[in-house]
Amino acid sequence: MNSTNKFGAGSKLIGKNIRVLRRLHNLSQEDVASVLHIARQHYCMLENHRRCIDIYSLCSLADRYGVSVDDLMTKDFSAIAINSLKNE
Repeated sequence: MNSTNKFGAGSKLIGKNIRVLRRLHNLSQEDVASVLHIARQHYCMLENHRRCIDIYSLCSLADRYGVSVDDLMTKDFSAIAINSLKNE
């Protein structure tokens, strides 16, 4: 058995994207967890793709960050973050 995460590559990209977007919006994990009504530890597991995100949380985060759910699941926001930092 390989060592990949049981949630798959999509979960990894979502976790990466919600971390990037949280940082771009200058929010702490505690801030976002509070919005989602979950513990900070639970949110941390979402970012680290150790837990699968539920549809409510996915929709809430997409709305909060002004992106589509599809974008959260398929785009890599890392490049956007790098460009944003270069323009500051």
